[in-house]
Amino acid sequence: MKAIIELVKGKNISYTPVWFMRQAGRYLSSYRRIRKRYTFLEMCETPELAAEITLQPVRKLNVDAAIIFSDILLPLRAMGLKVYFTEKGPFVFGDEIHSIDMEKMLFTGKIMRILKKELTDKTLIGFCGAPFTLMSYIIGKGRPDENRTKYLMYNRKEDFKNRLNTITDSMIEYLKLQMESGADMLQIFDTQAGILSPCDWKEFALPFVKKLITPFKGKTPTSYYVNGMSGILNIVEETGADILSIDWRIDIKNCKNSNKTVQGNLDPSALLAEKTIIEEKATYIMKMMEGKRHIFNSGGGILPQTDEDKVKFLVDVVHEWKKEL
Repeated sequence: MKAIIELVKGKNISYTPVWFMRQAGRYLSSYRRIRKRYTFLEMCETPELAAEITLQPVRKLNVDAAIIFSDILLPLRAMGLKVYFTEKGPFVFGDEIHSIDMEKMLFTGKIMRILKKELTDKTLIGFCGAPFTLMSYIIGKGRPDENRTKYLMYNRKEDFKNRLNTITDSMIEYLKLQMESGADMLQIFDTQAGILSPCDWKEFALPFVKKLITPFKGKTPTSYYVNGMSGILNIVEETGADILSIDWRIDIKNCKNSNKTVQGNLDPSALLAEKTIIEEKATYIMKMMEGKRHIFNSGGGILPQTDEDKVKFLVDVVHEWKKEL
């Protein structure tokens, strides 16, 4: 049984399903052993390697979902831009973007198909960056620059929106590839949209996210995440996403009246604390979501310095919590 998908469909699940943003990566010793031998790009674009890294936290932690090991910036390489991944972070070069060349992204489909065979009772998650967030990385050349992004957004509005449309259309094709290759759920990361006022979010993020989600309605559940979303919490459901994925800056009790499945909320820094504190933080979140459709998750990516045993402890705490149905 794929608990997350059953939950989103409205079925009663006796426990709270759990997965984490960046659950595959630097905090895992098994990942670090592979990283010594390959570059980040090699790991992402080699199907067998990417699949193995994706599966590591599923085996180690017993989480309820596997999210493909990749990066939101990878598709930009198939859109005419040069993208480099270094120890200091990503760099993006080039100003002209074109529609995505899906031939250059077929490795993603291969990864998904490998994972689909391995995951019989776990949810397989595909993902992409949201249009505004990808635009921010392009403008900042890999380092989002809030002031420059807003300058172009306000002063070159027509060009800005045209480029957002190109990104949106390309991400639709990218998500379709993942869906058709076996993804059970699609996650959209809008990590930079939190810099927008509610009014600007409605103009420069919402229409493009809605357009991105529309082709998947009734086919594959979608989840929308904004880092720093407190200012738009009351309007974010307008995207049409099936799952409201929230960060840690919101008291989750404010989401109790949502008609959506709610996902997330744990501050990833809490995993650096003692186990008693981790359990306390997790218990509060689950108590607040009692009787609601809730997927336990961090409100941001797991930090590299996190002890993997503490993450396993948290998964056990979540799974052992008895929900009132």
